[in-house]
Amino acid sequence: EFRNKLHIISGLLQLGENSQAIAFINEVANERHGQNILRLIQDKTIAALLIGKANRAEELGIDFELRRDSNLPEKNPFLTTKELTIIIGNLIENSFESMVDENSDRQVEFFIDVNSQGLTIIVDDTGCGMTAEQIEKISSGSYTTKGAGHGYGMKLIREVVERHKGFLQIDSEPKIGTSITVNIFQTD
Repeated sequence: EFRNKLHIISGLLQLGENSQAIAFINEVANERHGQNILRLIQDKTIAALLIGKANRAEELGIDFELRRDSNLPEKNPFLTTKELTIIIGNLIENSFESMVDENSDRQVEFFIDVNSQGLTIIVDDTGCGMTAEQIEKISSGSYTTKGAGHGYGMKLIREVVERHKGFLQIDSEPKIGTSITVNIFQTD
């Protein structure tokens, strides 16, 4: 369903129907999660990403929530929009994928905050969780439980975090879920 919406937007833009594309985007944004996301997330690219992920979660039967104390200004001094997209997109997608075989309480909670001290991103899920050994493997290199051709998302996240001398923390318990926190701090 979400891909259909993207195809509509792409088609309208290719036809030069920019005002119709904008109207359609606004209509999609005003759906269930859109208003809350647009109120808390001023970076429009990240807001669009989160709206897309919220729609994808709905398709997958996952309860996706943006914490109400989240805050992301249009510009921040810590990460570029491209870097934020890498981190946020991969963390949320990994959370969704961790619930493929889970039948019960399927929830993903997303938090982002920017203040004068730094930037914090937290993604919590009720997916399959990971063992300490899996966390160690993920933290030390490209590791995946999804098979060949996967495992690059966490590697890209680590590269961004390391480039900014930030911190990546993974807390997880099998059959309970996972919480991943990214912190980028103000450096003088």
